[in-house]
Amino acid sequence: MKSRLLFITFYFIVVQTILSQNIKFTFNNFEKEFLKFKPKNNGISDKDFKNDLITIKNIKSDVKNNPNNFNVADYLNVLHVFLSLKESRENILIAFEKLKNANSGCQYILYFEKQFKDIHYEIIRNEIENATNFCKGQKNNVANFDIVYYSKQNNLDINLVKLISKIKENDLKFRNKDNIEDRIKKQRVLDVKNQKSIDSLFQIHKSYLGVSMVGEKFQTVMWSVIQHSNVEMMEKYLPIIHKAYLKEDIFQYNLRMLIDRFYGLKYGYQIYGSQSGFGFDMANSTTRSKISKKYNIDYK
Repeated sequence: MKSRLLFITFYFIVVQTILSQNIKFTFNNFEKEFLKFKPKNNGISDKDFKNDLITIKNIKSDVKNNPNNFNVADYLNVLHVFLSLKESRENILIAFEKLKNANSGCQYILYFEKQFKDIHYEIIRNEIENATNFCKGQKNNVANFDIVYYSKQNNLDINLVKLISKIKENDLKFRNKDNIEDRIKKQRVLDVKNQKSIDSLFQIHKSYLGVSMVGEKFQTVMWSVIQHSNVEMMEKYLPIIHKAYLKEDIFQYNLRMLIDRFYGLKYGYQIYGSQSGFGFDMANSTTRSKISKKYNIDYK
């Protein structure tokens, strides 16, 4: 009897493993199937494979194993992990299509335009270029954004909204330019200017400038300036970003990205794998659990 039970258990595990490795992703079932996804190593290093498993675990935890909870940041993370795992072009392309069609998809595509030019994305180069051109066209269509109407409609301080809008413009002005001098020198000047502006605004308002103060369109601007700053500024504002997250004034993925950037620059390791482009190692399981608990982020 015992041998029979062991055989049945073994058979069930084998069947589940085979099924999980032969998942057929489509645009419509993508989220549901990803939650069942158990990757196999397609020839990458053990270290990279381990990091990818951690990222997948974090994505599933972030959406609370609910296919309806995926957002644009989750699709971006799935895209990165599929590229790292050397998944099929078909699966990688579906992940990119989910990113493109998600709410704020165009914002992400334009924000990461420079990163998407990296050779790692070559497998979907044409699709990325087409999406980038489309999103630039969409951006031009909203160039006449009525900031006065937006402020009145959302009961916001128009002067604060105008200022945060200018900070957002400066934050993106040269960041994705091909010219290295523009990207490094000119953008650096604007970054320093933005950091001073954020410091001044924080001194006045004593809180994060989120949805309640600048509306949904500009709720991540303050975070973005901090994300692009230095270790000292990140350390100063990390508790503020944490508090904003607890008040649902900013998204969890923004907090995760700042945590990864800060801990990566200061200690050489990241917690959630969002800053893979910087070459940071993943922290050990004990450290990841400790940091996640500190910032009230579910970690299993």
